[in-house]
Amino acid sequence: MKRYFIKTISRLTFFSALIFVFFSCKPTPKDLTILYGASLEEMQEIAKEDDKKMFCVVLTKPDCPSCAGMVQGLGERYGHLESKVVFNIVDVSSPENQWYPHWLCTGAFPTTCVFSADGELQAAIPGAASACQQCVASAISSDLKCTAFFENKQFPAK
Repeated sequence: MKRYFIKTISRLTFFSALIFVFFSCKPTPKDLTILYGASLEEMQEIAKEDDKKMFCVVLTKPDCPSCAGMVQGLGERYGHLESKVVFNIVDVSSPENQWYPHWLCTGAFPTTCVFSADGELQAAIPGAASACQQCVASAISSDLKCTAFFENKQFPAK
């Protein structure tokens, strides 16, 4: 009986250690940088300082459920692009931010604007559907093919 007990304890210890090693050895993802209400100049400066290729401005409204869902899922959706991009969430209902929808000629929210680190608008992608999110990820990776689907007459696709 004593031998059986010792064998059982040693097996449990071995499997517990194995499970601990398995779960603790996974690489931890780096955090996506997400700012709130920064200006375009600040975003451009931060992108250059952090050696990012792009920065994104996500235009949202407080009464927009799809905006809230998009903002909550940014880390999960774009965390793998952490080394390339910085995000900025902008509430366009604030008086100081109402120029964004006028500038883009859009009433769609959320709208994600992808800029180069130099501050040049690369893409303006309205919506939170999975196709929109995939297009944002492609644009961050400098693949602008999908942006023609979301073409804005004010800012034609490159």
